[in-house]
Amino acid sequence: MKKKLLAFPLTYSNREIVLYKKYMKEYTLTAAVVWNQTDLRFIRNKLINTKEIFITEEYEKALAKCDAVLFLDDENMNISNPIYKDYIQKALNSNKEIRFSKKCRELSDISYSDICAGLNNREILQETAYIKYIDVPVIGVMGLGDFCNKFSSEIEIASFFREQGYQVIHFGSKDFDGILREKRYPDFLFNQKYSVTKRILGWNQYLFDICNEKSPDLIVLGMPGGIMPLNNKILNEFGEIPFIISNGIRIDVGVLCSYFYEKVDQNYLTEYKNFCKYKLNCDVKWICVSNSACRFEQDSEESALEYLHYEPEIANKMVIDIKTEKNMNFFNILNDTSREEMMQQLYEE
Repeated sequence: MKKKLLAFPLTYSNREIVLYKKYMKEYTLTAAVVWNQTDLRFIRNKLINTKEIFITEEYEKALAKCDAVLFLDDENMNISNPIYKDYIQKALNSNKEIRFSKKCRELSDISYSDICAGLNNREILQETAYIKYIDVPVIGVMGLGDFCNKFSSEIEIASFFREQGYQVIHFGSKDFDGILREKRYPDFLFNQKYSVTKRILGWNQYLFDICNEKSPDLIVLGMPGGIMPLNNKILNEFGEIPFIISNGIRIDVGVLCSYFYEKVDQNYLTEYKNFCKYKLNCDVKWICVSNSACRFEQDSEESALEYLHYEPEIANKMVIDIKTEKNMNFFNILNDTSREEMMQQLYEE
């Protein structure tokens, strides 16, 4: 019997826990707690299929309905630390199973590892001198930044191939502690005390060992962060993590997740495609058009981005209007028809 799960906090940035609850194997998403009434109205307006979930501001009421709690990171975590710690203690007092995203555990200074089911991915970097060949097909999913439907693309691709009977390992660009069947990247990948070269070699060795152990038919790599700076202040860490991931293993097919723009010319797309080809060793054949737009100027000094979240079907207009680049296909991962066409093309690839 599946355990009843509570997710906290439910925000638009971690909406996938609701969108893809059907892919949970051990849990049923029963409840979710939002920060306030404004978030509650926004979530109900933007997300479908929430009728079966008890969504509330009242944590204790939600806690009473569940067997386990998944604590997720959020952009307000630093100012909300006392709330997290209070909620964690209440879950402990109620003998609930506790799960954490990695970032949530670290920022909350959690020391409950002996009772947390998901804290099992503390691999140490292994020293190695060369890149080992890994004979497994790899699909890489990368994006320009936040809110470009990257995780949606990864999980749909991984689930599609699982349904065809393939053994798939999916490393997620977001961390739901494996509840959505995504695998967490090893900690050393993000540890800057190691050089980029050591992390690439260690990542390659890590994948080599996993493939020898699990014998997967396919690896899906969702790459955390953006692939490059958006302007002079929003640097996306210069795409360091996607660079490390993509250089540790050959990527056979690339999917790039872009923001929605009303009008885009061919040069814009070609530049991004060439960047992925020459820096990330990845041939992008599909572009996922998000239902979110991001306002920024490439040469500006702005340090904040403005996101506009539209209905899912808004992406279809861009998909239709910009089919000008050869050997590049556009799709809307949130549209059933567009997604199914893309998956079939990818399967035949």
